[in-house]
Amino acid sequence: MAEEEQRRGLCNIRFVVVCSIVAAVGIFLGVHYSGQNVEQIMVSVQQKLKEYGVPIGQHIQEEKAEQKHHHQQQHEEPQQQQHVDERERMRQQQLREQQERKRQQQQQEQERARQREEEERRRKLHEEELEKQRKERERLEQERQKQQQQREEEERQRVQKQKEEEERRRQQQQKEQQEKLRQQQEQQKREEEERKRLQQQKEEEEKKKLEQQKQEEEQRKQQQAEQERLKKEQEQREQQEKQRAGEEQKKQQQQPPEQQQAQAAANNQAQAQK
Repeated sequence: MAEEEQRRGLCNIRFVVVCSIVAAVGIFLGVHYSGQNVEQIMVSVQQKLKEYGVPIGQHIQEEKAEQKHHHQQQHEEPQQQQHVDERERMRQQQLREQQERKRQQQQQEQERARQREEEERRRKLHEEELEKQRKERERLEQERQKQQQQREEEERQRVQKQKEEEERRRQQQQKEQQEKLRQQQEQQKREEEERKRLQQQKEEEEKKKLEQQKQEEEQRKQQQAEQERLKKEQEQREQQEKQRAGEEQKKQQQQPPEQQQAQAAANNQAQAQK
């Protein structure tokens, strides 16, 4: 009985060790194979256990062998120990069932813990990914705002420069217009002065011309008056001479012929002298 209890204790110890190994390997594989289903994880667990030299089901086979050996011993023991052994067997069976239920419960708790850890890990990864995406969005938004501000600043500088250039051209154009207007005013002033000078010169020439015409007219009138005067004097002299000649002729006719001839010769001589 002591040897049997020792063997059962060793089986239980090996069972606990195997469960611990399975749980450790499950957690290890859960970390490295997150996102795979349970079946794939169990296959990986079996492969890992085989690599460690502890195949799945070995403890169950050992328990079955122990049970078979126990039954064989029961058939070999005396009849008087049958009831005691039966009760012991039932107790051991209940103990094994309790241990199996406990093992399954531990496995379920470990699986739930692994799932919780996996969910927590995924949640943290998801939160980290969301945080990473948020930071990336913030970085992109800051970069976009920086580029937008840079473009706006460049546009503002361009507009300011354009305004300054337009203002400079406007002032230059205004200055040129003022200079042109000043030159036009000076030209108009010079033209007006030249026009006045020409007008004054024309008026002076016209005045001189009128004065000259007046003088010429005055001279012409004086000459005409002089000619009239001379003509009248000539006519008066001729009239006087005719009158005197008539009187002389009458006198000569009354004088003797010799005296008339001498008088005619004197008249002719006087006429020749004139």
